[in-house]
Amino acid sequence: MASLIEQLAGFSEGLKLEDLPGNVLAEAKRIILDSAACGIAGFVSEKGKLAAEAAGQMGPGDEATVLGIGQRASVYAAAFANGELINALDYDALLTPPGHAAPYVLPALLALAEKRRLSGKQLLLATVVSHEACVRIGAAMGYYRDPANPRTTLHPVTGFSSTALGAAFGVSKLLSLSAPETANAVGLAGRMAPAQSNTKWVRTVPLTMEKSLMAGWATQIPITAALLASKGYTGDVTLLEGDYGFWRFMGSAKWNPAGVMDGLGKKWNFPQATIYKYYPGCRIIHTALDCFVAIRDRENLQPEEIESVQAYVDAHIADEPAWANIDLKSDIDAQMSVAYSFAVAAYRVPVGPGWFAAGAWQDEKIRGFMPRVKFAGHPDYFKALEKDSASRIGGVEVVARGRKYTGERSYRKGSPATPETYMADRELEEKFRLCAGALLPQRKIERACRQLWNLEQLGDVSDLMQNLAV
Repeated sequence: MASLIEQLAGFSEGLKLEDLPGNVLAEAKRIILDSAACGIAGFVSEKGKLAAEAAGQMGPGDEATVLGIGQRASVYAAAFANGELINALDYDALLTPPGHAAPYVLPALLALAEKRRLSGKQLLLATVVSHEACVRIGAAMGYYRDPANPRTTLHPVTGFSSTALGAAFGVSKLLSLSAPETANAVGLAGRMAPAQSNTKWVRTVPLTMEKSLMAGWATQIPITAALLASKGYTGDVTLLEGDYGFWRFMGSAKWNPAGVMDGLGKKWNFPQATIYKYYPGCRIIHTALDCFVAIRDRENLQPEEIESVQAYVDAHIADEPAWANIDLKSDIDAQMSVAYSFAVAAYRVPVGPGWFAAGAWQDEKIRGFMPRVKFAGHPDYFKALEKDSASRIGGVEVVARGRKYTGERSYRKGSPATPETYMADRELEEKFRLCAGALLPQRKIERACRQLWNLEQLGDVSDLMQNLAV
């Protein structure tokens, strides 16, 4: 009997663009547009700038484009830089589960599609395949928000390493590998996938630039795996099978293989699992932040009028150092800090890349506001999660003008769970224009928008990449 990887590879090999429902095709476009926006915005971060500089020293090459600045590099170097840039501000879309996916998946697809002058159709198909595989394999493994196994803190082993397998499916599709070659590529990628070290990262402050999983490194894995498999290199196609499979050696708390194949080809899981970020920075803060911003605007509160803020956030991170940190050493620290997000919101710093520009996170007024912010896990977080796995309940209590203002919401902006929180195409395009506006001329922004929304009509991805850089 064919292994799970072999069955997925067979499905991927036969998939055609006309097989895709409209919402699936549309979501792939939205992910690419949002990721391009985040990649260009990533130059605000020191991490993004350094990654782009390093890419220029990763060997010679004029094969692919680094987002934003237009630097030319080898496929590997461009994928590295773009992975780091997309994740640099923690502004990128989430796939729940496994969590962050786009920074580990898309850079390889973009670089290879550009080098080989492939079409927008091919890029879309590869994006669909990779993200669907990511969410199916991710859902079958343990997840730190698993409602069946609630925890008050993060599991000791957390991360997004299963995205290496999804990315390998995508790269294999992009390169038109056969089903056996694809299965070998995925098996190889699983062996190369990095350890799930996210929990250690969030418990070590000041935070370091490689973040929860180094996207630049991770996105090179599927390229290597697919190229090796295309030459006949063999991988473990039974990697997902049995008690000693990928889930076990990656430290997962569970494994549900039946979920990997459930409704494959008839039911598409990734569109409903894709969540976008309205605010940059860690999304765990965002429900409470939605409540705060609503009160701020309704009451026209000024920073000097706010005496204190009590935020109620996702309960599993309430005791973790990264979110409690107010001694900021870098924009990476700021991205995770609950107090910092509320401080920039209190001072009405325009939502976008500017939240983490040096002028913001080093501003003494903003630093002075941060001690007024306290946070705890929402007391009903796990109860709400058990009732609805899409719920991310949060709330806030704001003391100002001698009064206490309160707010609570069950879903945050960017979630597809409700019409009110769903980020419409118009909003994602606004985010793209905001992020691109700091680097790109208006004519390129207009061309890129047209191309991104009409990718199935694009004959050569390299034309798009030219418009995503100066």
